[in-house]
Parts: sequence; C-alpha cells; structure tokens
Amino acid sequence: MNALTFTEAGFEGATRVEIKTDPCHLDLIKQSEYVVIDGIRCKLSNPPIIRGIGEKDILLAYFFTVDKPRLDSGETL
Repeated sequence: MNALTFTEAGFEGATRVEIKTDPCHLDLIKQSEYVVIDGIRCKLSNPPIIRGIGEKDILLAYFFTVDKPRLDSGETL
C-alpha cells in the first residue's frame, strides 16, 4: 500500500529537499551516495547548481527521499 510508484513524472510519494550551502562543498555533494538530513536518508536528484553574482555565490542541491517521517518527529500534521 505504501510502495513507491515510478511514473513518467518520477517517483510518487517522494519528498523534495533543497539545500543551500557554500560552493566549496560541490565535490563532496557530487561524490556522495546519499546524505542524511534530520535523520532521513536523501539522494541527490539533479546535479548541484552554483548561483550568484560576484563574490556571493551559493550552491543549490536538490535531494529527494522516500523515507516516511517518524510520528514523534514533529514533521507530520
């Protein structure tokens, strides 16, 4: 009942996470198999993007997870 479904649009039930960080972490993020965010295992969904103007660059990385939040985590409504 709670299984993932793969469709043309991607994974149903997957949660997207956006991380903004310093561009010095680019290689680390690209080489990682997964990251743990608030105790939830997440995988990189697209290559990281560096955005910015002048010396104020920022690295944007988008991850997705299929893990369900714990009931006691405060992440459910």
